[in-house]
Amino acid sequence: MAGRLGILVNSDRHPEYLLELCRAARMRGRLVSVHFTGAGLHLAGGPLLDALEGMAHISREPNPSGRDGVPELAGLTLSEFFRRCDRTVVF
Repeated sequence: MAGRLGILVNSDRHPEYLLELCRAARMRGRLVSVHFTGAGLHLAGGPLLDALEGMAHISREPNPSGRDGVPELAGLTLSEFFRRCDRTVVF
């Protein structure tokens, strides 16, 4: 059974590390979920999101204002996110 790695992104630092971690987990047969929240929402758009497409299930904290220019993705509560993952990394 492939485990699921959850990556909680609450910082806008080190997007390249996030991408490499996803690649490494996928190469080892893991399912990957990435959830963006807080300052990490700044990474939830643009080239990083394009690079993660097909590699990880992406979710983010809902943005009720819709003013930050980040596309709306499926919202997910943190408790649901943690419950769906076997292991979790936070940065």
